[in-house]
Amino acid sequence: MASVANKVRAELEAEGLNVCSTEATLEEIKQTQAGAPAIRPELAECIESADSCIFVIPSKPISGEFGAGVGEANATAKQIIAVLESGTPLPPLFDEHADSVVSASGDQLIPAIRGKVVWEITGVPNVKIPVRIKCQ
Repeated sequence: MASVANKVRAELEAEGLNVCSTEATLEEIKQTQAGAPAIRPELAECIESADSCIFVIPSKPISGEFGAGVGEANATAKQIIAVLESGTPLPPLFDEHADSVVSASGDQLIPAIRGKVVWEITGVPNVKIPVRIKCQ
């Protein structure tokens, strides 16, 4: 997953965008599952200062903190973009909250950030385009 996250970061920086990124370690995931606070301050700050929140979805199950980050981004009406590694199923949380879903191997991340609705899930027929209404 780190290589995909690095690719996404490089693509965003090449477009002149400011990037704030954080990654949950295995130990942090275990602490979250054991009842530690759901979201670290640096993740909350990263989300708060962002225009768009991009989540690289690992092929392994996602952590509680990962889900809390999506909830925080949704609660603050941020644009949410999921980046899927090849063969990774879309978690229901993103099916509900993502504005766009792009493939890590594709070229639709920048168009999605710029407002194009992309729903790119490899190998899934009849993919839906979500309609999201954000309250002001």
